[in-house]
Order: sequence, then C-alpha cells, then structure tokens
Amino acid sequence: MSSFLIFRVSDGSVQGSFTVSDASDISSVMAANTPSGSSSMVVDHDHPAVKNQSGWKIEGGILTQILPTNAELVAKAQSLQSNLVEAAYQNATFQTPIDYMGTTFWTDQNSQFMLMGASVGFAQAGGVPDGFAWWDSTSTAEPMTLTELQGLYQAILARCNANFVKRKTLLATISAATTIADVQVVVWS
Repeated sequence: MSSFLIFRVSDGSVQGSFTVSDASDISSVMAANTPSGSSSMVVDHDHPAVKNQSGWKIEGGILTQILPTNAELVAKAQSLQSNLVEAAYQNATFQTPIDYMGTTFWTDQNSQFMLMGASVGFAQAGGVPDGFAWWDSTSTAEPMTLTELQGLYQAILARCNANFVKRKTLLATISAATTIADVQVVVWS
C-alpha cells in the first residue's frame, strides 16, 4: 500500500504537508486541511521524485528540508576561499610584471621558461652575445649582460618562492579554520 504526501500551497510556497495512507481518504483530508485561498498537491511517497529529492527528506510524513551542518558550511567556505587564494597566487606569480633595472618584465610561465633557458644557456656559453637584449613588458628591447639576465631570473624566482610560501601558509590557515568567519578573513594581500 502506498502512502501519499499532500502539500498545502499558498502564494506559491509550501505552507505545510501531511500524509494519507489510503487513497480513498485524499479528498476528505485535503478538504479538511486546505484553507480558503490555498491549494493542495498530492504526491505518491514512493514516487522517485520524492524519494530522490536532493536537500529534502520525508520524516514522519512531513517534507523537511535538509539543512547543511556547520561542518559542511565551513568546508564549503574553505573550498571557496582556497579557490580565491589560488587565483590570487596565479595572478601575483604569473600575471604581474616584475620591476627590474628601471623597467618591468613579464613573469608569465612562458616568459619564465624562456628566461630560464637563456640564463642557463648563456651561462654555459660564457656570456651573452654582443648587443643582447631582453624584451620588457612594454616590448622595448633592454640591453643586458649575463649578470643582469641572471639577476632578472633570480628576482623572478625569489618572488615565485615568496608567493609559493605565502600560498601554502594561507591554504594551511584556511584548512585549520573552524568557523566561516575564520575562513573568510584569510585573504591574499
């Protein structure tokens, strides 16, 4: 035997619910429990839409919203805040030019890879060729010696390392937080 869930609806929202175990009682129960200006909707308890409704459960014949626990809310806040820290790390490490020799240079991953290759390659060759230049963030060729080229690479590596340590520290602080407020105060600045 199926039982039926009846929702009482008023102004577009569910105002209450109750169950009926015998289909022949539905009309009389609806009439007795549906005030003027309201309507009722009948759903079979065994209907998959009721059984599998995410965020809701039927308890004692009453449709009840399943609210997240505090731990679930904190975990969600931790995930969101961690994503913000990750985005800030990516921006600070790979999208923000670095000041060096009175100008700025790109620090994106491709530029870092090319700079590493040039630094290592020219070091093995014993120096940069005559007239060597590295392009700055305004697309201006900046003449450089091997020492200056290696200095640019070291400056970028130092900033990358500092940002990496900062990122790891912030993520650990977020993971250790036990309240949403504690999570939300952890920001990249």
